[in-house]
Amino acid sequence: LSGAEGGCQGEVGVASAMAAAGLTAALGGSNEQCTMAAEIGIEHHLGLTCDPVAGLVQIPCIERNTMGAIKAIN
Repeated sequence: LSGAEGGCQGEVGVASAMAAAGLTAALGGSNEQCTMAAEIGIEHHLGLTCDPVAGLVQIPCIERNTMGAIKAIN
């Protein structure tokens, strides 16, 4: 699923949720803790629209991806 299809919620939010759950699992978290980490990772991206420039998903995807990565580990 790309940002062009699902918007930033489908790109940044899902990636952030997967990273948060994966990090929690790597640190020995339970399934419930992994699920909670994923929910926290995606909650701030729900409903976030995609802002394509000339039909391409570029701006502000870089900044949003950076913030999603930070939220996943923070």
